[in-house]
Amino acid sequence: MKKIIIGLILVGAALVSMSSMIFHNRMSNETFTTSKTVKELIVDDRNMPIDIVGVSGNKTRINYKKSRDIKYNIKQTSNTLSLERKRSIGFNFNFFNFGKRDPKVTIEIPKSKLKDLQVETSNGKLSTENLTLDNLDLETTNSKMIINNVDAHSIDAETSNGKVELSKMTFDDGSFETSNSKMDLQNLEFSEGEFHTSNGKINLMNLNPAKSLSLETSNSEVHGTIKGKEEDFSTVSKTSNATSNLTNHEDGSKELEVITSNGDIEIAFVR
Repeated sequence: MKKIIIGLILVGAALVSMSSMIFHNRMSNETFTTSKTVKELIVDDRNMPIDIVGVSGNKTRINYKKSRDIKYNIKQTSNTLSLERKRSIGFNFNFFNFGKRDPKVTIEIPKSKLKDLQVETSNGKLSTENLTLDNLDLETTNSKMIINNVDAHSIDAETSNGKVELSKMTFDDGSFETSNSKMDLQNLEFSEGEFHTSNGKINLMNLNPAKSLSLETSNSEVHGTIKGKEEDFSTVSKTSNATSNLTNHEDGSKELEVITSNGDIEIAFVR
């Protein structure tokens, strides 16, 4: 009988402890708003999905969740706005997902003023849309990356183990990288572009390179369309245990490199 009573007491204590953990890690919705000009936006986060959207008007809004384990420093100095996740000290209540309500960060920023955007997170989807920039630097891990309707001079975008979706973009120099996942590339106009993945298919539709295009994957296919004529390109095409419809030659004014393994290369040139 004593053992049963002791067991019930221990179970009750555990339930009270768990309830306390959930209570203390409750999330609240927070919003930061500023009408000051933001030319540079820097986001340093972790384990968090982030959506950044260019808007009309003159106000920047940051919507985020706050809890015992999720806190941010938000600072604006001159024309630079920064959002930095604070480091947790002690036991992390999110370890067992207690109190979790799918948090994410959403930033709406006037697109007419922003020139430089730098975002770093981990284990969370990273999305940017409707922006005109000088420089775009994006980094996440183990998650999808989406860039839509963006015009920039220089772009460096990197994730891992997650799909990359790019559409309606113009840029001078762009580097895009993921691993163990596919790339979907649609309606991109650029001077120089590099698109690298591994163990994932590369789908392309209406890519329009002015100088050079590099496509590289492994153990998968590269299929799609490029604007122009095949004779416009000095072409290097390599695959293994599969076929390529491209002919290697050095006569074109533009550079085209397509490399894969164990997958077909099938690219059509369109007007």
